[in-house]
Amino acid sequence: MKEEEIERIAELVFQKLVKKQEEWDKEFMAELKDQVVIDITMAEKPKELDLKTRISNLQAHLDRLIEKELYTEAQAVKERIDELKKQL
Repeated sequence: MKEEEIERIAELVFQKLVKKQEEWDKEFMAELKDQVVIDITMAEKPKELDLKTRISNLQAHLDRLIEKELYTEAQAVKERIDELKKQL
């Protein structure tokens, strides 16, 4: 193989590598962008999840209070549930 042929093959391989690297860079940036969106979304979720957990716990407590016929306490818990639901 002549030196010119080797250089031509090397140039073609290099161009293909550069093109492939550009594709990988675009894919990486797209994935990174998606990850940032997911991270931002997940950062907002804990508050909502925390509220839902608190509401669920209070609802279970409310059910027990009603079962025990402790209606005054049940009313206070119900009001707190309603307050939390407004924050969702």
